[in-house]
Amino acid sequence: EEEEEEEKRRKTTTVSVNVLDEGGDDDEEFVRQMQKKRLEQLKNAQKLRFEMERLGHGSYNPVSEEEFLTAVTSSYLCVVHFAMDEFERCRILDKHLQSLSQKYFKTRFMKANAPDLPFFTEKLNVKVLPCLILFKNGVAFDRIVGFEELGNKDDYKTMALEKRMLDAGAIEEEEKDIGDEGKKDEQIDKEELMRELSNRRMKRGFHKTESDEDSDFD
Repeated sequence: EEEEEEEKRRKTTTVSVNVLDEGGDDDEEFVRQMQKKRLEQLKNAQKLRFEMERLGHGSYNPVSEEEFLTAVTSSYLCVVHFAMDEFERCRILDKHLQSLSQKYFKTRFMKANAPDLPFFTEKLNVKVLPCLILFKNGVAFDRIVGFEELGNKDDYKTMALEKRMLDAGAIEEEEKDIGDEGKKDEQIDKEELMRELSNRRMKRGFHKTESDEDSDFD
């Protein structure tokens, strides 16, 4: 973790120097503050991710009756599969949920073996297995029972379940600070610094355009 943070600091410092060279003025203090802010954002995002991983985000794990209430109230979004291993359709659903748990990090995915959770199985009125119950802020707000909504066949695609859960709001697309690696941190830093420096210089009246440089007047 320390090595990763040092590497990010090195990249940000390099970007800062390059941006200042391009701007040609003395905005060192401003860039240092921007660098500090960016590193703090990265640190907080990494801390949040570690905490969510500790809770079980990013994987598909069993939950016991003793853990159940704390588990569904510790994360904003939770999906719990009430199942029995003896049922083929429960095993099929397991495979889809395993895949989705790795894709949708912000949602916590869990499996509850129904006979081992008699209180919550009855409390949540689970009558048919598999039963997928969707939680938000600890409150059950939707459920998917059997495969009726998924084409009522065993060989449905993960995409069908994914769409149903997206429509319900049980899973959400990843945001940049949580795990989007579409852009390198260095590029994000440079774009942000360039934008902020440009705004700062225009406000101070130091913004120089190509027409200024090409002017015939000395």
